[in-house]
Amino acid sequence: MTATYKKTGSLPPGRTISEKRKNREMSLLVMILLVFMSHIFPVFADQTNSGAGITAIIASDLHFGRDGTISDLIVPGMAFSEELTDLLITEVIDRHPDVFILTGDNTNSGRAEDMILLTQKLRKVSEAGIKIIMTTGNHDFDHSSPEQYEDIYFPLFDISDRDSASLSYTTVVDDYVFLAMDDSTQDPSRYGLFSRDTLDWICKMCRKYHLKECIFLSHHNVFPGKDAESSWLNRIRNENLQVVLMENGIRLCFTGHLHSQMILENDGLSEIISAMAFGEGHLIGFLEETEDGLRYHAEELDFNKYGYSDLSEMLSKKSLEVNRLLGRSISHIAAEKGLSTEEQETIVSLFMKFLSWYSTGTIGSHIEEINNNSDYRKMIDALQDTNYGPWMESVLADNPPDATELFLPERTTPFF
Repeated sequence: MTATYKKTGSLPPGRTISEKRKNREMSLLVMILLVFMSHIFPVFADQTNSGAGITAIIASDLHFGRDGTISDLIVPGMAFSEELTDLLITEVIDRHPDVFILTGDNTNSGRAEDMILLTQKLRKVSEAGIKIIMTTGNHDFDHSSPEQYEDIYFPLFDISDRDSASLSYTTVVDDYVFLAMDDSTQDPSRYGLFSRDTLDWICKMCRKYHLKECIFLSHHNVFPGKDAESSWLNRIRNENLQVVLMENGIRLCFTGHLHSQMILENDGLSEIISAMAFGEGHLIGFLEETEDGLRYHAEELDFNKYGYSDLSEMLSKKSLEVNRLLGRSISHIAAEKGLSTEEQETIVSLFMKFLSWYSTGTIGSHIEEINNNSDYRKMIDALQDTNYGPWMESVLADNPPDATELFLPERTTPFF
């Protein structure tokens, strides 16, 4: 018997009580199924974006390798290259961004065996549903060819467009286009350089995706440093690159190579230079789309959650060993300048702090502290005949900002 529809009832005309009961039962079944799935597949339930904006984790200069080709007396973390790589990958999978970005020098040797082993580890990230985007670096070709690089790494990538003149490509994720640039195969000396064809390809991609936000990724740097001579070795050598990027609406670049955390900005173009993940501070970057734009911050790898229990302690011991060697050198220089033992110890302590603050991008927060320290001038004077003194003065003269955070406001209208 069909029920009569009333304004106070919940049945529209033409629907029956049995139909209503079926709908309720179906809704109940769906709820039970969702609860069941959240228990059986907790990672899926916890990690989905639920409609949130794009997220990315950025690391640079892994210099991965098993053969000790980079001295752990220069970078203490390289004594534990494989352990730290496993930690990084575990954290990336657990935090489950949309994109995992590596900006070059992915292995230290460029040997096929290191590349293959790194690929096996990175495949876990890809299998977890996270897109991998990787640029070339100068170390990636020390013992291999571009053809080997492509054969080993490219099956990991989700490539939308390829540059015929280099190993550059795009990966498109929602409203964002990542330009993964190869700046390391054009110049025989393997400094950063793009061919004219590759510069044209950048412009072509920006026009093709003019309704999206294009993000530029490379290993070598975009902005020159204060020291033009050393900067020439670190940055991409196309003099008009900044103009090309700005004229084509690019506002954000991620690079590496310097092993220190920096953020540089000029005329609406921002460059985030990522610190070496296995160096001082063990920093990785996090990019998140919010309602009003893109927010970036850097933070330390989570050793407590993702590393085995004594890895952090082992790293600390190795760092102390390296710092003692460097400290002896600084102390010896200070002694030759006639400084007392107590003054030497003070200068070594301040020097170590300076290096740590610089490499982790926090020196901007300590400029006043350094300038107000009566021993700072002694340190500069003692080191003036070395590379350290003039370099430290130039760093502070630039009045660097804190390089661990950046906000890029949402673009309200298309660039073109």
